[in-house]
Amino acid sequence: MKTIFHNDFYFQYRMPGFNELLNRIPKDNSIDEDFTWGDLCKIDRVSLCIDDYQDLLVEPLKLISQQLGVTFSARILHPWMNLYTKGNFQEVHYHDDCDIAAVIFLNDGPDFSKFYFWDSTHTAFTKPWIKIITKMKLSNIYYPEIKAGDIIMFPSHMFHGVTPHKSDITRKTFSFNVVIDDVT
Repeated sequence: MKTIFHNDFYFQYRMPGFNELLNRIPKDNSIDEDFTWGDLCKIDRVSLCIDDYQDLLVEPLKLISQQLGVTFSARILHPWMNLYTKGNFQEVHYHDDCDIAAVIFLNDGPDFSKFYFWDSTHTAFTKPWIKIITKMKLSNIYYPEIKAGDIIMFPSHMFHGVTPHKSDITRKTFSFNVVIDDVT
């Protein structure tokens, strides 16, 4: 079998300046109810100010640029923090208002919910193909191995979600989106 299209990929790094990022996150996590997305999930979100994090968030974009060997100018949009208490989850979704989605994992632990990617092309297979794919032990869900301090960045068209959280410890992630203005 030859795979011909590779439209789904992600970058994973150790977040440069992770400890500084943790120090800047406010200890008072005032839940923000004014988000215009997330009606199908159960999650608490904290709105953050880009000015407080801009200098730290450009560093992972430099890593992507270096790895790809491509220079681009970009704008980092409004960051937010996700708080997952027991039973919370994020439905499968994509981001249609940006080019890159990013998640920084602030903590980890036993029974923590898992971030995953979902292959949307899986819905195009007929029932016989689904049986074949299942027998081949192929899946339409991929769970990257992630630990506290990791950042993942991926094209915003990729479907992704978070499984239900099973720990009594609140799972915390820091998310932001990126719009690419120019590629040189």
